[in-house]
Amino acid sequence: MRNYFDAYLRYRNGEQIGDYNAFRLGYFNSTIHRALSLCSSWSSPGREDMASKRELLIRNALNSIERIKEESPEYYLRYRENYHNLTSALLDFRSLIVEHEN
Repeated sequence: MRNYFDAYLRYRNGEQIGDYNAFRLGYFNSTIHRALSLCSSWSSPGREDMASKRELLIRNALNSIERIKEESPEYYLRYRENYHNLTSALLDFRSLIVEHEN
């Protein structure tokens, strides 16, 4: 993760993210957002070749929530209900995917 932050500092074009911790939280939260967006679009009938990648996206998003909980407990507690709802939705989505593939 530190390599991503260092690259960001080199190529940010004037954008500012306060520090490494803010960058890390942004990265983890973007993983969740990306999983929700891509899983939805990859569920369309014309995207069967991408369907197999959905479970990995969901696993990564769930892992990001756990990392936020472990590495930024104060931030996690502030948004605990939101992360709980996201976790529930991701687990439900994963169950639907597994059920559909079998």
